[in-house]
Amino acid sequence: MATGGQQKENTLLHLFAGGCGGTVGAIFTCPLEVIKTRLQSSRLALRTVYYPQVHLGTISGAGMVRPTSVTPGLFQVLKSILEKEGPKSLFRGLGPNLVGVAPSRAVYFACYSKAKEQFNGIFVPNSNIVHIFSAGSAAFITNSLMNPIWMVKTRMQLEQKMKPTHTMVNCWFCNQDTLVPYGNRNCWDCPHCEQYNGFQENGDYNKPIPAQYMEHLNHVVSSAPSLRDPSQPQQWVSSQVLLCKRCNHHQTTKIKQLAAFAPREEGRYDEEVEVYRHHLEQMYKLCRPCQAAVEYYIKHQNRQLRALLLSHQFKRREADQTHAQSFCSSTVKSPVQVILLRALAFLACAFLLTTTLYGASDPFAPGTTVPLALPPGGNGSATPDNGTAPGAEGWRQLLGLLPEHMAEKLWEAWAFGQSHQTGVVALGLLTCLLAMLLAGRIRLRRIDAFCTCLWALLLGLHLAEQHLQAAPPSWLDTLKFSTTSLCCLVGFTAAVATRKATGPRRFRPRRSEKQP
Repeated sequence: MATGGQQKENTLLHLFAGGCGGTVGAIFTCPLEVIKTRLQSSRLALRTVYYPQVHLGTISGAGMVRPTSVTPGLFQVLKSILEKEGPKSLFRGLGPNLVGVAPSRAVYFACYSKAKEQFNGIFVPNSNIVHIFSAGSAAFITNSLMNPIWMVKTRMQLEQKMKPTHTMVNCWFCNQDTLVPYGNRNCWDCPHCEQYNGFQENGDYNKPIPAQYMEHLNHVVSSAPSLRDPSQPQQWVSSQVLLCKRCNHHQTTKIKQLAAFAPREEGRYDEEVEVYRHHLEQMYKLCRPCQAAVEYYIKHQNRQLRALLLSHQFKRREADQTHAQSFCSSTVKSPVQVILLRALAFLACAFLLTTTLYGASDPFAPGTTVPLALPPGGNGSATPDNGTAPGAEGWRQLLGLLPEHMAEKLWEAWAFGQSHQTGVVALGLLTCLLAMLLAGRIRLRRIDAFCTCLWALLLGLHLAEQHLQAAPPSWLDTLKFSTTSLCCLVGFTAAVATRKATGPRRFRPRRSEKQP
């Protein structure tokens, strides 16, 4: 038993050692902490994409905002920080980190040592339950005390040193990219189509535009033919080209009267303005030649737009079908590191199964050859004698071919693994989880999830066996052997099956292509 002075000295030693180790680790890992915080705070950027919305009788272009995945990688974030903010930005937040990491590590190790002494008097000394409760108590106290410092550190790591002077923006109307000053990213005129781009959250312009309601500020449309592609339909034609002078005057009068309309009741504005518009349409009708010209132009425009619309839908359907067929006919191959991790998990499970079959004996011990023992619950009277075992002589000859130092290393590895079976089970569980994370969502298989569940069950059985002070019941050994055997079989299948084939799927058209 350690005296009170020795316990106090050990606590102070843990306090000092944890503070020194945490300080050195914080200095070396600060750049990675900055990059990790930037990656965790990155979001999907919204990019304005232009898709023309075509209607029969007219054509209009509207910008549609669609999210595009622009999540950067590790090296992209590192390159961006070095180019825009300089190497010193990699150590941003180091001050609060040093202020917080030394006390946090010191408090953690001191609390862990103190909690371990308390829990040793309650549970089995130095058991896994003692370590779990001690670590949880120390982590809870440390995180509660150091949370304000970590918040300040995260805010400093997210803060950027300088804003960019210019940024690339996309025009809502013509879908052209333009480099503008950073302060004018939401209020700028497109040099290609001369349209103003600046919008509020509700979609309206963020400043008044006089050209919307003052006719003399708009460009005069000439009737001279312009050089354009004859296959492209004319988007709109001025009324001065189609209509006579009298009908043009009537159209201008209708627009002015509609603009000056004031409803009798504000709550019924839509109904009253529709009735007033119908009244103006009846009062200022087009003459017969102008009506015929407008109807002919609308039919001509409908034919052109209908052909473009059908061609666009046909090309999009062909592209979707080609992409779906190429994706469905392909196979998803797992990366090499995922295959290696699955093989490592299988080897760990095979080692556990071998130790269960051999029991307390050692097949690599010098000068001994032990046959396989029966699994738990087997009949011991059927066990053959060591000297009469069929494979005993062959196993002895095989061990004789190995060098002495290699046999000694195998014997030491066997003894270490047999005495730390819980650690081997934890290694297998972590290996399966890491393989699933590296494989990703596309390569995730049911057999991997089932294998992980078996590893978790096997870990629980080993922890339960260690927690029981008395001899474990026979059914626990039988259940552990059965779980180990099943986990070994499933792990071998998961390691061998390295491809996930995607069967053919029925093509589903987009919503816009479905008939209402």
